[in-house]
This record gives sequence, structure tokens and C-alpha cells, in this order.
Amino acid sequence: MRSIRAQYSYDYLGAMPVEITVAGSGGVGSPRHRGDPRSLFAALDEIVESTARYADDSTRLSDFQVLTSFYARPEDPEPIVALHERIAISGIEFGPAQFPFVPHCTLTQPPNPAPTDPDAPELQLDAEFTADMLSVYQIEAFPVLTLRYRGHLQGSG
Repeated sequence: MRSIRAQYSYDYLGAMPVEITVAGSGGVGSPRHRGDPRSLFAALDEIVESTARYADDSTRLSDFQVLTSFYARPEDPEPIVALHERIAISGIEFGPAQFPFVPHCTLTQPPNPAPTDPDAPELQLDAEFTADMLSVYQIEAFPVLTLRYRGHLQGSG
């Protein structure tokens, strides 16, 4: 998926792994408290210790027509939805989210959307998607990102 991003000039997040956002702009919003992050990281540690890594070998290419952006979505989004719900009820206080939660990995955004035919069937990508870590990035001045937390999913599936 990183190669698709590069092909359509969406590689400005090159320092960031290919990701599905579960909190922040889409999901539960960003954490409200910006002070000492230890309680946030402790809550995330509990979540990653009991969450199994997730692999899906069937991803589909879709689009947010309103935004003219294209994304890959897992065939079975339920494990990602469950992770999102666990974060939402973890006791971490979140602000409002800009977008509703849709488990996806953004591939292109304006002004460089992938060409599409509105009548074409949904495309299936020949790529496996594996979610094996949970990361928190801080954006000071976009697109500069600082990795603040990374936990590897350890639970049994």
C-alpha cells in the first residue's frame, strides 16, 4: 500500500507506517489532556497486551467521493472496530472527531486522486494488510510527526 501512496503523491507521511486511524480526525477524536501522557500510555498498554494482531489478505479499494480520496478497507473490519471500541471505553477522555469512524487506510487525497470510473466495480487489491501495533503520533506542524507511543499487539486471537 505504501507503493500506491507513492504513486499518487501521498507519501508525505513517509515516516509513518501504513495505518488505520482509530483516534484523532476519524474515530474517537484526539485525547483532551495534553499534559503528562503516562495515564494515556498505561491505558494503551493494557489494550495492546490483550489485543491480537490482525491480518486480512483481502482488501478492497473504495473512495470517499465527497473528499475525492481513495482508501483500502479490510474485508473483515470487525477486529479494527473492536479495537476502536476498546479505546473509546478505556477511560481516556477524547475531544470530538472530525469524521465518523470508517476502518480504512488512506491511499490518495486531493489534488492527486486515483483515476476512477464511477460505474466500475469495486477493486480488490492483491495485498495483505496486517495490524500488529498501536502507535500515537503528535502533529506539531503538519506534516511533521513525532512518535509518542508504540505498542505491539500481543493478545491471542
